[in-house]
Amino acid sequence: MRLCIGTGWHSNGVGPRNSIAPEQMYRPDYIESVWKPYIERFVKPVKYVVYQSECVAPAEIVSDDIQVIKSSRSGTMHHNNDYVASYMAGAMYAFINECHFVYIEQDCLVYGLDKAIEWALKKPIVYGYGQYSPVHGWPETSFTFINWKYLSEFMEHGTQDDWAFWTHEHDKPPFGEMRWRELYQCDAAFWPFGYGRSRPIDFTQDIFYAQHITENEMQRFFEK
Repeated sequence: MRLCIGTGWHSNGVGPRNSIAPEQMYRPDYIESVWKPYIERFVKPVKYVVYQSECVAPAEIVSDDIQVIKSSRSGTMHHNNDYVASYMAGAMYAFINECHFVYIEQDCLVYGLDKAIEWALKKPIVYGYGQYSPVHGWPETSFTFINWKYLSEFMEHGTQDDWAFWTHEHDKPPFGEMRWRELYQCDAAFWPFGYGRSRPIDFTQDIFYAQHITENEMQRFFEK
């Protein structure tokens, strides 16, 4: 199985963008020292693709298996939609290299990633939805699997209505997640486990993931 794992990177150089996140999550060495080693407890992808927003503290990358794509536009220019660009950049890399694509947010950890991918392999696209959504009707896209055979269709849908290029002036919903159900609902399956941004987390489960984690939650991921 050929696997590509993508994420986005942004850091303002002074600490987390939300008050609960561990400070280390926004240090330039975080991808290399924490995020990547945790993933490799479970899987070893062909390549990692990091889409780096224009930011104060760029990621410090030294590994040959991490491909960094540097944005030339600022996150503030395009509101909060660089995450869509990071999806598209990683998806295209995976597509042309014949890999299944897994997207894991910078501030997301997945326990049992190998088992999650095994469950998802025969499905076109899988992400969080339903009982584990933080808001009713809101897809949880911090952890997503996209089958290689579906990547071209995923990207075609993703470029509809300039989804990846919103500005404040466009008459669009303020968050890209709100478009996911409309674009992918006919083909999607949903993770049968939590938690994304939903709480509480049951750390006794065999497979789970969480975004916007606290220092204590991060430590419990590492200890399990």
